[in-house]
Amino acid sequence: MGNSEVSLVLDISGSMDENSKMNRLHKAAKEFVDTVLIDEAKNRVSLSVVPYTGDVNAGWEIFRRMNVRQLHNYSYCVQFTQPDFSTTAIDPSKAYLQGQHFSHVDRDFKFISCPTNDYERITPLSQNRTALKAQIDKMTGRERTSIHIGMKWGAGLLDPAFRPLVNDLVDSGIVDTAFRDRPSDFGGQTTKIIVVMTDGYNTESNRIKDFAYDTPDMRAFFARYPLSDLDGVIDSSVRSSLYEVYYTGTLADQMMTNICKAAKDNGIFIYSIGFEIDNTSAGKMQACASSPNHFYRVEGVQISDAFSSIARQLKQLRLTF
Repeated sequence: MGNSEVSLVLDISGSMDENSKMNRLHKAAKEFVDTVLIDEAKNRVSLSVVPYTGDVNAGWEIFRRMNVRQLHNYSYCVQFTQPDFSTTAIDPSKAYLQGQHFSHVDRDFKFISCPTNDYERITPLSQNRTALKAQIDKMTGRERTSIHIGMKWGAGLLDPAFRPLVNDLVDSGIVDTAFRDRPSDFGGQTTKIIVVMTDGYNTESNRIKDFAYDTPDMRAFFARYPLSDLDGVIDSSVRSSLYEVYYTGTLADQMMTNICKAAKDNGIFIYSIGFEIDNTSAGKMQACASSPNHFYRVEGVQISDAFSSIARQLKQLRLTF
């Protein structure tokens, strides 16, 4: 059986707490882990988990090994630019900016731009079934939906540009030594797969303008007070100068189209799951998948059937590669 690298990209936006969707995802994703990481695949299959909301928490261990201009210690998201979505590469040596930490509407800061809990951060290249299932079981709904950012990280964890960072994680005992020198080169005998799941569509996201996020005090303010609090106390003309729409849902869809194409061009298989979505979102998720047959549109408990079907296909791929 051949080697495989799998990215499991999971939607943990706020709507996932509705209609028992998150509980059903817990069960389905854990079954997927058990099916893909069988004993016979030990040291051959690496599985990365990428939870996403309005952003993706890279986690401190990944974040600190990247060339990111750090602005705060509240959370550890990385801000990508539009051109970044035309390539699968996440080059640790490339200069990035840290993602901002704020809430659009929630004074309790449960729904925030960058999730903060340990189970909401990326788990890179693992084969620890127990730890992965424990992480999945804790997931709960957060804020907005940025499928394109989840896809960017899912693809980046399969691109060989990320290899120096993975080897550093191996040296630090964070990633299993069996996965040294991964991600493998494209075009070789390693199967590369992204499984991306969503229950909605890309939503609009705001960004605080640079001058208003320039000092520690300013960052501390936005880490305590949601943007919606400004609506009643600041004149609209002033308010609009503090923050802006960073990307619309339409722009996010275009970036998702770009990263899906880049992944497929590099030979990555993409399976997409639309969980209780509308027809418009279904069309976008089907377009992202490697083919119409790689797209699953499911309701309720059918999500387990989708994950099980994909897991069986991955085992078959490993036999044929």
